[in-house]
Amino acid sequence: MVASVFTLAPIVSRLQSVVSIPFVGGMSDFTRASEQASMEKGAFVLPISEQSSANQSAVLHTQQQVIAMFRVVFLVRNYGDASGGTTMDSMLATMRIDALTALLGFTPQAQWEAIEHTQGALLKAENGAIWWQDDFKTGFYRSSV
Repeated sequence: MVASVFTLAPIVSRLQSVVSIPFVGGMSDFTRASEQASMEKGAFVLPISEQSSANQSAVLHTQQQVIAMFRVVFLVRNYGDASGGTTMDSMLATMRIDALTALLGFTPQAQWEAIEHTQGALLKAENGAIWWQDDFKTGFYRSSV
């Protein structure tokens, strides 16, 4: 086993196959979408944290269990269609269900734990846009040898 770091690339790739989510990006895309009103709907995969356990090895090397947390932020924007909020709610629900289906139980890298959902919450609702966040976790072992 070697030292390992959490990468979001396998998660982004997995979500890019979800038909109901026309755009999947990372942190820089999230920043741009927050500042500009040109995107109607999409998802953004963001790192939250890594929490490492105490050393679990009794010999002369370090072995730690790492819990990696990440967030998927969904954006649904209404440009004034007649159905308004109902359409936005439906689009958000569809994207969330499809993302949960794609991610729950998915193993992002070999020898990593399957992804679990930890919580979801409204991030903000303003200027005709709903921003929803779902948080997830996975785990792996980090070792010095």
